[in-house]
Amino acid sequence: MTKRDASVTIEHDLFGIAERAKSIDPRYKIKYNKGKRRFEVFADERDAPIVLPFDRLDCRALTYLRKTRIERLSALQAEIDLHNAIEERRRLSEVRSQAERALDGIL
Repeated sequence: MTKRDASVTIEHDLFGIAERAKSIDPRYKIKYNKGKRRFEVFADERDAPIVLPFDRLDCRALTYLRKTRIERLSALQAEIDLHNAIEERRRLSEVRSQAERALDGIL
């Protein structure tokens, strides 16, 4: 199966998500990738798609597309950085606790 055959463009759907996505960005085209069994949104065929993390096309897709807009890139990067900092502190705390327990066992 060729790359082109693996995807189906969604123009009309039960909840009108494909049409409503165009109100977020008129370039958006939603496709279902049969090979990978996922929905992908393209602003330009040459660019990498936005992969929707849902198994159904519903209003969550619109929320996700709004959140991941290029105009929100700096805010999204800040969210990622904050999440990573929190996760790093949690891991360091966990390692510190394990080291203290191991040291208590030795002494």
